[in-house]
Amino acid sequence: LNRLQLPSTIKMKAFCVLCTLFILVNSQLRDEIRRAWEEEDAPFLDECAKETNVDPQIPKKMYKDLHFPNEESFHCYVWCLYNRQNALTPDGKDIEVEVLAMHPYVGLELAQRCVEEASIKT
Repeated sequence: LNRLQLPSTIKMKAFCVLCTLFILVNSQLRDEIRRAWEEEDAPFLDECAKETNVDPQIPKKMYKDLHFPNEESFHCYVWCLYNRQNALTPDGKDIEVEVLAMHPYVGLELAQRCVEEASIKT
C-alpha cells in the first residue's frame, strides 16, 4: 500500500475508530473478546503488515497489550485491515458502521458511537 494514496485524515479516522472501540469496550479486553478479534484479523495480519511496513509484532500483540502506535505505518495497517474486512465505504474514505457492528462484541450502538467519536477527533 502506497502511503501517498490515502489522505492522512482517512488513515487517522480508521486509527481513531480502532482506539475508540477499545476504550469503549473496556480498558482490558476479556480473553474471549481478544481471541474473537484476533481471529477476525488473522487472515489479513501478515498481508497488511507487509503492505504497510508495520512491525508485524505490533498487530500480533495489539489486543493483548492494548498498544496502538500513533504512527503512519500503523494507521495504514488499520486502514488495510478495515479494507480487507470490507468495513470501508466504497470510496474508502469512511467506515461502514453496519459492517463494523457485525464484528464480535461490537454491535450497532457501539459501532455508531466509535465512528462518531472518531469523526470528531479527525
